Amino acid sequence: MTTTKPSETGSAVTEPGGAYRILVDGAWVAGKGPMRAVNDKFRLQPGAHVTTADADQVTQAVAAAQAAFRRGAP
Repeated sequence: MTTTKPSETGSAVTEPGGAYRILVDGAWVAGKGPMRAVNDKFRLQPGAHVTTADADQVTQAVAAAQAAFRRGAP
């Protein structure tokens, strides 16, 4: 299994073992939704599995995005 963790630059990196992570309101958290297969567009077969957010995590992420939009660019 592959883990997605934040690197020092803030972007996601993959490492063996552990749980998948998603970025919600500036924090890397474990996704609470189901795992989904992502197809390789050339072979048309599953190329990876990713975690998804549950409804509460989506609500939190949307609220954070709206707040950031209202604050404007730094």
